[in-house]
Amino acid sequence: MRKLLIIGVLIAFCSTLVLAQNMDSLIFQATNLIDQNRPQEAALLMENMVAKDTTNYDCYAFLGNYHFLLGENAIKKADADYQAIAEPTHMQMAHYQDVLKRIYYTDYVKANLYLTKALNLKRNDHLKKLTDSILAFKRKIGLNAELRKKKITKTPTAVN
Repeated sequence: MRKLLIIGVLIAFCSTLVLAQNMDSLIFQATNLIDQNRPQEAALLMENMVAKDTTNYDCYAFLGNYHFLLGENAIKKADADYQAIAEPTHMQMAHYQDVLKRIYYTDYVKANLYLTKALNLKRNDHLKKLTDSILAFKRKIGLNAELRKKKITKTPTAVN
């Protein structure tokens, strides 16, 4: 019985070392990809690392910044496209609002998730500013108002 316990402890210890070595090599690969200006591939690697190690602050911070910057770039493009229209119609204004909401849901929701997880692991003023910026953008495009309307319009179900 004692031998089985010792073998089990050795197996657990060895697998932890292999995971640590694997994480170190993944971090090295991701850093190289960032240096080579290939952030999409680095983000995929970092998402794999986060799946294996949920306490990796650096990965969460990188992914949060990455998705935030994707959102910022998409907003700049949408703003430029909208500003190019001399007199936008109601349909064009509605389309612009839809584009902003799509940017929020595709980039900023992910960014906020990763930034919040990073902030839960370690306090950082820059990451806090990014989350505040995301919240301000959400308010700007009117998503808080939509959520309040949905809560108000719910009708209670009758209990028989």
